Amino acid sequence: MQPILSYIIVTKNKLPFFRKALYHLIDNCKIDEEIIIIDGASNDGTVDFLKVLKKNGLISNFISEPDLSEGHAFNKGMLLAKGIFIKVMTDDDVFDFKIIEKCKTFMMNNNSIHFINSLITAYDMKNDKLIPHQSDSDAFLRWYNENKKPYSVCGLGLMIRKNSLSLLGLLKVDTKLPDLEYSLRISSLPVNAAWCTGIIAIQLLNTCSISRTISTDIWQYETKKFINFYNWTVSKEEWRYANNTFLFKVKSFKEKLSKLIRLSIQKDFAGIKKRIFRSKTNKIPKIENEQFTTEVFDKMAKKIKELNTITECKIYYKINDQKFEVDYSKIRNE
Repeated sequence: MQPILSYIIVTKNKLPFFRKALYHLIDNCKIDEEIIIIDGASNDGTVDFLKVLKKNGLISNFISEPDLSEGHAFNKGMLLAKGIFIKVMTDDDVFDFKIIEKCKTFMMNNNSIHFINSLITAYDMKNDKLIPHQSDSDAFLRWYNENKKPYSVCGLGLMIRKNSLSLLGLLKVDTKLPDLEYSLRISSLPVNAAWCTGIIAIQLLNTCSISRTISTDIWQYETKKFINFYNWTVSKEEWRYANNTFLFKVKSFKEKLSKLIRLSIQKDFAGIKKRIFRSKTNKIPKIENEQFTTEVFDKMAKKIKELNTITECKIYYKINDQKFEVDYSKIRNE
């Protein structure tokens, strides 16, 4: 039997978070769904963990091999997927599977929709606070109401109809910001798209988050490149959110050195060298602390359910430029 939905997770050397996230997915995976894991040749025990899960029939398929980028890894998963729909997942974030089910039901009932996005929020683990991601919703509604193309949304909320890939294409492999480029690209096309107001995920901003590994220089360079290529008008809210979620950006060598010179700190070479290359991860509990990651994950899994009890779940969509909306708040998942 062909699965209805394919979950795709990419991972590399993040076993403590990945283990928790994957067990959460397995517990919520339905009989008409499959789980595909793309591992980037981890050396932290991930491969052995996946072999056991595959042997016990808890995941459908996995690959463990080097890849060129996050986009390259997701592309492998998309090509392996057998489902009618593809749900992009992550190895360190918390998802609400009731919202995923509502999106799946909507896509099944609306065969002309190419993809649906959903609201997310972020959790700043360093400062113990939630960061709303309202700019995604605002960007979609500008497209929905004013036909302003393109718009940018976070990839965590994306669900794609697989046979739409011939129109949408795969992810760009030579960028550090694949979901930014992909959302701008697909929203530039003549598509039928939808937006769910339910909170589908809480992004856990941790020391090993993808955003944590991208320098400010690279982030700004690639963002400006996409702004020019797609003629993208960035709102103040989008920039504000980007600055908030990149709290853990790795400073470039130039930025660190400039700051040291500006503050006149540690004039001796040894002191400067130490400060330039010192990681900020010591300010946040280590990713390897499995007890900590479990506590955070469980806390946010509870929080996202609480948030969705007070958040309307409406779906706005356009088919051939005609606007529709449906209220899923009172629709119970089977």
